[in-house]
Parts: sequence; C-alpha cells; structure tokens
Amino acid sequence: MKILVFKTNVRRQEQISKLKALLSPVLSILEWNVDLKDRDKILRIVTNGLPPVFIESLLETSGIYCEELED
Repeated sequence: MKILVFKTNVRRQEQISKLKALLSPVLSILEWNVDLKDRDKILRIVTNGLPPVFIESLLETSGIYCEELED
C-alpha cells in the first residue's frame, strides 16, 4: 500500500461529491479523504500502486487542480 498526497483547489462540499464520483470507480483506490481545514486542501489517497500522474490527470480533466506533494 502507498499513500499519495496532493495539494488541491477543493473548497466546497459539491467538489467533494465530484471527487467521490471520480475516485470511487477506481479499484486501485482503497480509501481517500480531503482536509478542507488545511490551507493546501490536502487530498490523501491510499492505493495499491496507482501512479500519482493518473490522479492528477483524472482530476484536472474534470476541472479540479491537483498537484502531488513530495515527501
């Protein structure tokens, strides 16, 4: 298992609902959450080997900014 961490522009509940619709069908995603209290609106994804660029592309094509944060 791997935890991916991203900076996003998610600010509202409607955007979290959009994330759910995008991320739920991806079988490699075991769980995910968004920290709306963090200034970077952190998205954490627990996955079995999904590459970060997949998440970035998936969200950005849907109008959600997403940038992986390095350790």
